[in-house]
Amino acid sequence: MDVLKCVYQGGRVTPVRIRKHIDAPIPGLPELTPMVGKTVEIIVVERPDAAPAAPNDFWNPGTLEEIAAAQGVAPTTSLDQLQSREDMSDAFDGFDETLKQWRREPWTGGDK
Repeated sequence: MDVLKCVYQGGRVTPVRIRKHIDAPIPGLPELTPMVGKTVEIIVVERPDAAPAAPNDFWNPGTLEEIAAAQGVAPTTSLDQLQSREDMSDAFDGFDETLKQWRREPWTGGDK
């Protein structure tokens, strides 16, 4: 790996340029996975205005128990709890007929 060191110049940090052949996926940098098998140049620039990463960010959401606790939900103890409280028996009445009618109408290329 060829690394060009960063130096302080007049209170500024110059970018770090890294030239490296990516042999395998790099944990923590999924963006580089398509580059496996290629030689790349990575430029790293300090971003003092960037917010620190949250402890449970997108790539580390936590366990199911932690997610449930954060959402304030508990495990279901009965299948009856999953059943809808509303009567949905007629929610789709007429759907098939309406769809068939729409398919018979000529397409106008957009909203009428």
